Amino acid sequence: MPSTKVYLLLCFLYTTPFKMLEGQVISDENPTDYPYLVKLLLTRSAPWITIPGLVVSSQIVLTSSRASYAMFTDVTVIDQLGVARPAAKSENIVLDTFTYYKVCRKFQGVTNYYSLNESSFNDLSASVPDAQLVFYNTSSPIPRNVTVSVMSEDECLATFGTDSVDVSELICMNGQTAPGFCAPFADDAGSYVLYPVIAIRGQVHGFTFLVGCSGSFLTGERWVFMRIAHYRENLTMALSQVVNY
Repeated sequence: MPSTKVYLLLCFLYTTPFKMLEGQVISDENPTDYPYLVKLLLTRSAPWITIPGLVVSSQIVLTSSRASYAMFTDVTVIDQLGVARPAAKSENIVLDTFTYYKVCRKFQGVTNYYSLNESSFNDLSASVPDAQLVFYNTSSPIPRNVTVSVMSEDECLATFGTDSVDVSELICMNGQTAPGFCAPFADDAGSYVLYPVIAIRGQVHGFTFLVGCSGSFLTGERWVFMRIAHYRENLTMALSQVVNY
């Protein structure tokens, strides 16, 4: 679970809406790149929200606890073929850091489930200039991506390494490599918000945690993601107790 100090940082930095790159190439993903990725569409009331989900078994989807803001009855799980499945159950796990959803109709054609094996994750000992910010719009079942730069652990420590932050829990994305990073990721009318994940070479590494495009703490446009690898063992244990996992 993120420390109380990290949550204090969240309160300090979360002062702007999600933003999307201007002047950058935004592309549709090839379904084979992230075959385990599905869209969670939260539609109880405005804004409509999309959050990527990770298929970890034939009926279970792992996602950020941000999704738990909505009742599971207001969540639709949409695979990359466009097949929509209503969520039948949800539960927060790993001290409310993540949420899983269960669907009744099994996922067909998903042969590669999301891996929590240690070898699947980049150790971030070096920066990654070709990482991807992956997200869904509200109308399409196909994930979209834009290339971004992820800091090494040392760079992340130098940027966020204070008593308030345990960088082993985080992935730091350097928005300074993309001019105009702070164009709206949510529309001006507030009708939708598109939460992304950070991915490296076909493996999703983190769910959105912080976004900051202004403020005295930040010297540039940097986003921070919850590092899934940090919670890998606890996630594996929690998911193993889920029926049909």
